[in-house]
Amino acid sequence: MRLNPAPLLAVSLLSQAALSGWLLPSAAQESDEGAKPAPASASATSATPAKTSTTGTPGPGVPSFNLNSRAIAEKAQAYKVSPDETTWQAFLQTVKNYLSDTRVLKAPAQQILQQNPALRDLQTKIVDAGGARIFIFTGSRNSHSLIVQSAGAAASAPAGETIAAAPPSPGARVSIVDYPESVNLSAAHMVRSLVTTIKRVKVGRRKFVNQKFVHAEGPAYLVVSGIDRGSGLLYLGAYKQYQGAWIATAEPFSQLPQHFLENLSGLASFSGNDIVLAVSSQSSGSNLPKPKSSTYQIVLHLSAGHYQLAGSPSKDMPVSIIAYFLQCFRMNRLDLAKAWLADPGLISIPKYAGLSKMTSESSWKLVTMTQPAGGGYRFRLVTNNSHDLIFDLGAAKHQLLIKGIFIAPPDPLAKSLTGVPVSSSAAAPVVNGATGNHNGGATQAPAGNQPNPGAVQHPAAH
Repeated sequence: MRLNPAPLLAVSLLSQAALSGWLLPSAAQESDEGAKPAPASASATSATPAKTSTTGTPGPGVPSFNLNSRAIAEKAQAYKVSPDETTWQAFLQTVKNYLSDTRVLKAPAQQILQQNPALRDLQTKIVDAGGARIFIFTGSRNSHSLIVQSAGAAASAPAGETIAAAPPSPGARVSIVDYPESVNLSAAHMVRSLVTTIKRVKVGRRKFVNQKFVHAEGPAYLVVSGIDRGSGLLYLGAYKQYQGAWIATAEPFSQLPQHFLENLSGLASFSGNDIVLAVSSQSSGSNLPKPKSSTYQIVLHLSAGHYQLAGSPSKDMPVSIIAYFLQCFRMNRLDLAKAWLADPGLISIPKYAGLSKMTSESSWKLVTMTQPAGGGYRFRLVTNNSHDLIFDLGAAKHQLLIKGIFIAPPDPLAKSLTGVPVSSSAAAPVVNGATGNHNGGATQAPAGNQPNPGAVQHPAAH
C-alpha cells in the first residue's frame, strides 16, 4: 500500500515550527528560572522525600519538616533557671512527647541533636541499642532516668506541620526508665537470646542438606552499664517489660557467681548480646612495681536469657610462649628461658619472686588481662602462693617476645576467673616473626640445648 506524502510533509513542517518557535524559547526560559524553588505542592507530592538540612530548611533527600522543638527549648530553659526535680520531670515528659512522633523516630540521631540545641546543652547521648534508641542525659545532676524509643504501629501527625506545632503522635513507643540516682550511665543495649537449630532441608527431588536456623527465644531485656559515683565501682543493671513499663530485674545475672559484680571497678561494653568487661578488683596497697594497667578482660555470654562467666579466649601463641618460658625456668634452663625475653635482665624478676621454690605448679593458670596501652598481650600467672606474676608480650626484634614481667600480690578476683592451665611439659612455640603464626620459618635450637626430647624451636638467645 502506498502512502500519501502530503500529510507526512505537513507533520514534518509542524515539528520544525514547534522546535524553532515554541520549544526553544521555552527551554531558554526554563534555563533562566532553573534556580527557583519548585512549588510546595510539587514537593509535597514528590515520590522522593525532600531532605532537611541542619538549619531546618528543606534540602534534597530528607523529610520537609522541622525537627526543632520549641517546647523542649522552653522546658530546658525553665530547668536551667530553676534546676530541681519538678522542672526536670517536666522536661523529660516534653522530650517523651517529642520522641513519640514517627517522623522523629525515622530521623537520624545526629540530626535530632543538631536541630535541638537544648539537647546538646544537656549533653544528651543517643545510643543505638539494637531494636531501640536510648536517650541518656549526662549533663544534668537531676538525671536518673533514660528514655527508650522504639517503633510502634500507629501513624504520625499530618505531614506538613512542624514538630513544635504538631500534637504528640503515638506512632513510636516511648518509655521513661528510672535507674539509681548515684549512677552515671555509659552504655545500653537490648538483648535477647538467639538459638541456633539445624534442620534437614530437602533441595531437589532426592537431596537433603543440613541448614542452620536462628531465632530469638525468651524475654527481651534492656541492659545498662555505668559507674557508681559514690563507690567508683562498675554498675550493671537489667530491665524487662511488664504491663507496658520497664521494671528492674536481676534475672539475667542470676547464674553468675554470688557477689561477683559487687566489687568490680572498670568499664563494660557490648559485643552483640555479650558484655565485655575490662575490670579490676580493689587495690591491695602493695608497693611492688606494677604495670600501668592491671585490669582483666572478662566476657559475660548470654545463653537462654542468662549471662554466664565465659572468661576471655586467649591467643595460642602468647600462652604457649609464657608456658614454655616457665617450663625452662623451672628446669633451670635459663639459656632457653632468656630466648623468649626481649631483655635478658627480666630473668631476675621470677627469681626474686621465688618462682623456682613454689610447689603448686599443678594449679597454675594464666588469666587474660586487658591489652596494654602500647598493644600486645597481658596475662596474669595465678600461682596460689604469696606472689603472682604479670607478663606483657609484644613485638620485639621482629618476634613476639616477653617485654615485661611484674610481681603482683594475690588477687581474689583473678583466682575466681577462668584461665588456661599451665602445663609442666609445654611444647616450644613455633613462631615466624612478631605475628606469632604457627608456620615455618622459626629458628631451631641445637639438639644439645633441649630440656625435653625432640626438636625444640625458639628465637635465638640474646
